[in-house]
Amino acid sequence: MGMVRRDFLRGAALGTLLAALPPGARIALGATTGTKDALLFVILRGGMDGLNLLAPVDDANLNAARPKTLLPATGFPLANGLTKQDWRLHPSAPELQALYQAGHLALVPASGTPAASRSHFEMQQLAECGVTDLNITSQFGGWVGRYANATAVEGTFAAMACGEATLPLSISDDLSALCIANAASFAVSSAQKLAFLEQEYGAAAITARGLAGALARQAMAGVNAVQRFETINSGYVRPATYGTDTLATGLAIAAELMKQGAGLQLGVFEYDNWDTHVNQEARFAPAVAILSQALGAFWNDINSTTTAGVTLIVMSEFGRRIVSNASGGTDHGHGNVMLVLSNAVAGGRMYGAWPGLAPAETDLGDVAITTDARQVILEAITARRHDAPANLFPGLQVQRPLNLFAAH
Repeated sequence: MGMVRRDFLRGAALGTLLAALPPGARIALGATTGTKDALLFVILRGGMDGLNLLAPVDDANLNAARPKTLLPATGFPLANGLTKQDWRLHPSAPELQALYQAGHLALVPASGTPAASRSHFEMQQLAECGVTDLNITSQFGGWVGRYANATAVEGTFAAMACGEATLPLSISDDLSALCIANAASFAVSSAQKLAFLEQEYGAAAITARGLAGALARQAMAGVNAVQRFETINSGYVRPATYGTDTLATGLAIAAELMKQGAGLQLGVFEYDNWDTHVNQEARFAPAVAILSQALGAFWNDINSTTTAGVTLIVMSEFGRRIVSNASGGTDHGHGNVMLVLSNAVAGGRMYGAWPGLAPAETDLGDVAITTDARQVILEAITARRHDAPANLFPGLQVQRPLNLFAAH
């Protein structure tokens, strides 16, 4: 019956049922998560070119493989790289550079999901399920939802997909998870509709048995969630530093929930527009700017007040090939770079092992993966939430800890 509630709330997020609540509807909010960080997961859909975001720009093999327009050659030099090369961050990411220099951002090059596919659909499915075998994705489902269910994450706003109209695969198995695409539209559209819902489902939620009772309770849980959010959002002014893109919108909602003490524990976000087969130079810089600005605005927002801790992890389903194509772009590759943002991370440095870009060091012309993306996530959960369930990521074998949070 959790699917019924999810569909009800999905309709709410799309604005088919919702707008402003009656003035008298006020419900107490949940508590914050105490000592556990809120864990936020951002997936960059389309295969972000990690070598255009972060790369050793003086690598002879890289310079022979692609023009400088597809490298961060004029970008920000970063200390503490994995090698003694000239590691640089794309010039459209000044907020990321500032977070790195302040020690809040760690970077993990040559990371990703170790699987042979270069299909967007297949690799996104694997990344969101936290497995490396497509044959078992249906058996395990999304890893965020799996984690929420295993650890009994509870609360109206505990698990969220922010800035999204539907639940992404990663969190879809958590039947109580909400999605809010836009703060302004997540409300009951009229007092009449609210009265209708309460009349139709309110009494049945208490008295009815079987399917009818379960449906009524789920419907009233949806109404309750909308009413709670109206209380949170009433009079709230979103900081002007956020953009209007979906990622910024989602992160702004997450920051609002955190600052208002609504009990956010798990959040999922996504940002498309990274499939740069053609004319990458013109498309990549604006996408990086949106990513950098959204993360910078979010970080400044939540740190402007006393809030619960947060650990935010960014990844894409795969990187792109080392050699550029004939259309001024890059094709589907393998290894990529992950971002870990936290007050507790030992940031201002890169983690993992750099395989090199000489032909013998690559994975069939791609950046080889030396760090399983699941290891990064597992270290964050273990260090900052202290409740990693056994076998959260089936088949993961950690040979060498990254110690992302060792200094804390």
